[in-house]
Amino acid sequence: MRPIRFLARFRAAADGAAAVEMALVSSLFAGALMNVAEVGRYAYTVTQVINASQAGVQIALARCAADKTPVTLKCPDVEDMAESAVESTSLGSQVTIQGGLVEAWYCVGSDGALQQVATAAQNKPADCSAAGEKGRKPGLYVSVEVSHPYEPLFPGLTLVESLPETIVRSARMRVA
Repeated sequence: MRPIRFLARFRAAADGAAAVEMALVSSLFAGALMNVAEVGRYAYTVTQVINASQAGVQIALARCAADKTPVTLKCPDVEDMAESAVESTSLGSQVTIQGGLVEAWYCVGSDGALQQVATAAQNKPADCSAAGEKGRKPGLYVSVEVSHPYEPLFPGLTLVESLPETIVRSARMRVA
């Protein structure tokens, strides 16, 4: 009979119940707080990677004269300038260019999307007939793809683990 009385007394006692409740609620609150901080940091990092990709293509317009197109062929040091521009965000040299600057002739297709019709090294196409839009003129675009490896602050403890470990973004801008 003794074990039954002990269990009944233990169930009726309220000593330490508040401490146990506080421990449970605090651990849930701490987990939620870590997730909010990690998701916010991830979103900030994605924004910085986007800014880096845009800076990489904008430098081609800012530093290369309009008559020096295609810029990847006629503007010396544009690749180095793009790399410096990409590294100008708060992420610094952790952001890297994947494959360098890419320049090509594009046309807007009948579906409204850009379609590549020639590389920058080829002659400018006379029109956009290759994209099914014969009356339109092609545009010269420069693009860059950048990546950044993301390392969580709380590995294994947050939902950010389900997001890609490497953040990859690209930007494209018309130069001519």
